[in-house]
Amino acid sequence: MWRATRKKFPAGPSEGLKRWSLGPLDNNPLEYFSKIAREYGDIAGLRVLNFKTIFINHPDLIEEVLV
Repeated sequence: MWRATRKKFPAGPSEGLKRWSLGPLDNNPLEYFSKIAREYGDIAGLRVLNFKTIFINHPDLIEEVLV
């Protein structure tokens, strides 16, 4: 029997960013993303406007994704 498997979404802030609460990005986006990188490592997951978003925080990993 065929069964769909869900891939694990990377750990990240549970609150996410909604249209009415983009405060962290409005105030200081660099500080916000730096905090996510410190707390969750090189790969972090976050919901942004109801979309699952993956942030890659290491130059080598970014290059691997883009090349």
